[in-house]
Amino acid sequence: LWVGAPKAINTNFDLPGAQLQSMWSYRAGKQRVGAIYGYDGSDLAANDTAPSHSLFGAFANGEFGGSLAWMSHAEQLAIGAPKANKTGQVVLWNLAEGYQLLGGIKANERFGAVLAANDKTAQLAIGAPFSANGKLAKAGRVDVYALTGAEFELVDQWQGGEKAAEFGSSLGWLQNDVLAVGSPKAVNPTTTKA
Repeated sequence: LWVGAPKAINTNFDLPGAQLQSMWSYRAGKQRVGAIYGYDGSDLAANDTAPSHSLFGAFANGEFGGSLAWMSHAEQLAIGAPKANKTGQVVLWNLAEGYQLLGGIKANERFGAVLAANDKTAQLAIGAPFSANGKLAKAGRVDVYALTGAEFELVDQWQGGEKAAEFGSSLGWLQNDVLAVGSPKAVNPTTTKA
């Protein structure tokens, strides 16, 4: 079981090497970086509240762990950090072999706020509900990535066509591989294929 804690503070800050340290823009224990915590079966059976695993975000107030999606086909955990690096980021973490980093396009678009995995097609839908579409602020966007070889690549993209509609605020794959997309503030919903 993986649990996100997007407001968590990393009090055990220790990074090996100056190159990694340059990625962190905060002081240990002073900023909320977000985290995910992993619990295995023995933790749950014993009612143990201490996690077996933990992973912390890299950006102050980045909300790492704000969304999670397990992709069993790829054996990867997708971790959203919708405020990281100003645009938002998604970390695709292969528990055995490392990670792939996906980033947003525009400032404050909250890329990674919502994740939905389709194990049947090895696809990952990522919501950026505050993304602008031209002059339409917070119209929203959804990017769909597919596993091609060892990495995920962008294969489809839709943009909301209405100002402040926040298209991409919720996502869900239906049984026939159709992606359902929520746009909670839409008045007259329209979308455009990017």
